[in-house]
Amino acid sequence: MKVCYCADKRVLPLLKMSADTVKQFNPGAEIVVVSKKVLPVPYRNLLLDTGDHILRRHDFDRVTEATYYKLFLPTLGFDRCLYLDCDTLCTGPLGELWEMDVPYIGLCHSHNTGISQARKLGVPLYGSAGLLFFNCEELRKIHFTQTLMRVLKNLNPPCHFYHDETLLNATYWDLFTFLPARFFKCKNRSYSAYRDEVLFENAVVRHYIGGQRDAQEHDYREIMSR
Repeated sequence: MKVCYCADKRVLPLLKMSADTVKQFNPGAEIVVVSKKVLPVPYRNLLLDTGDHILRRHDFDRVTEATYYKLFLPTLGFDRCLYLDCDTLCTGPLGELWEMDVPYIGLCHSHNTGISQARKLGVPLYGSAGLLFFNCEELRKIHFTQTLMRVLKNLNPPCHFYHDETLLNATYWDLFTFLPARFFKCKNRSYSAYRDEVLFENAVVRHYIGGQRDAQEHDYREIMSR
């Protein structure tokens, strides 16, 4: 099992917590950290070359360009990989997810806000990019990353709407395999529009989206003490 993170120095404390919990329940998992510059991590650190692509964002954005690096993962030669955002925690084994048949991209649906996002993009469902299961071999065949970078230049609404997530949903929504909701859920977000309601505490991967570091640290201590 290959679990990938995309990072810069700013998110290293979050990355450590997330990777620690992955290893707690999945000791055989290989952790790979993808970055532009060498990072002081105890895992395999692959340096990414994004070429001359302009990764669109504004100076006031809460995220850096590293949020786009996940879209380059299929270019790194993996057969498959599981991507996790750094502001996530794992609460159990990921083996069932790793063994699922995903033709191209596996992910979970977004919270209720994703309904309006899907409407604006003109797509039937909006997926969350906090957990992504990439069939890299098949994605390379369709020039996944190159196509996304081409779309990025002209995406409307502007890609800073939700950065990489908007770009992914606008371009490849028809290649999504929606995973069972029990695998991924965001803290303090409503999922009332979905019948497959899963308690946040029971999600295999919890996402502490939008600056909930204190909550992530609290839950990290609880999970690691089990």
